[in-house]
Amino acid sequence: MPQLDILTNLEKWSQVIAFKVKMQKKYSTMTISIDFNKWALTNWNNEVWTAPFGEMPVQWFPAFWTLKQRKECKRFQVVVIDIPKTVTNNIVYNAENPTQSMLSQLDGALAFRIIQDRGHRKLIVYFDTWASLDKALNIDFNFEEFKDVWT
Repeated sequence: MPQLDILTNLEKWSQVIAFKVKMQKKYSTMTISIDFNKWALTNWNNEVWTAPFGEMPVQWFPAFWTLKQRKECKRFQVVVIDIPKTVTNNIVYNAENPTQSMLSQLDGALAFRIIQDRGHRKLIVYFDTWASLDKALNIDFNFEEFKDVWT
């Protein structure tokens, strides 16, 4: 993504002070100094780790976190295997109205990923605590035409 597009999308969160991008094979890591607006600050303080960035959801972490700390937050996760192609990032997380997205309906859900693994599409949802994860494991996952059970 060009740097001008990055700045345009970051302006929705508020005033950008500085940013740098580190490109890797699979991921891009962006370090941002930003003065959050009220919406972004509320999400940050509530530890909502997924935020809209243009058309895609992104995961954010404090800059002082180590790699170990960033991975630690992914400890409590559930996976839905063989999701249909109709289930996309925009369905799971509605960037225009995050409170109406599937992710916001799951108590303690912080972030998600949709991946393709050996021919299977998987939805991975990360939770804040074991209690939130346990609660999700005990309910049926039902989303539009797709019905499955958490694994």
